[in-house]
Amino acid sequence: MRSFIVRKEPYKVFFIKAAAVLALIICAGAAFMSRYQFGYDPQLYKCIPEYSIYLIDKKDTKLVKGNIYAFQSEGMKPFFKNGVTMLKYLRGVPGDEVEINSGTEILVNGDRQGIGLRYAEKLGVGPEAFIGKTILQDENYWFMGTSSFSFDSRYWGTVKKQQVIGRAYPIF
Repeated sequence: MRSFIVRKEPYKVFFIKAAAVLALIICAGAAFMSRYQFGYDPQLYKCIPEYSIYLIDKKDTKLVKGNIYAFQSEGMKPFFKNGVTMLKYLRGVPGDEVEINSGTEILVNGDRQGIGLRYAEKLGVGPEAFIGKTILQDENYWFMGTSSFSFDSRYWGTVKKQQVIGRAYPIF
């Protein structure tokens, strides 16, 4: 039987290699975080019930209907303070017609995107205050969740392009 002698590396060499690997990991993490961030929806009743964790691409700000985006809240009191990160589907872009009809259906270019005005009373107004039609103007975007519990554009209106953080990809 042959025995092998294991030669130990000097501690100094080991620490130099470990420091180099650690520096590489930190640089890779910093590069990743300069483009991406994670988003978490902690709500009991989620706007997009299927997901809680999202990867947000801060460099992807080209707005395409049907995709999920993260944006900074503005004018959403009493439910959210300004600056809270929101995650919703983009349902309407400039030039689209948005209608909330007497049946509380939310339509974008005639296509139903949701129904109900669950939070109207909590905002101190009746559902009739939200009924009407509008054409989205430049730099105005309509965002909605998929749940009837979603506090979204049907209540607070549009989101400006400068509020958008980036495209969000659901993880789980």
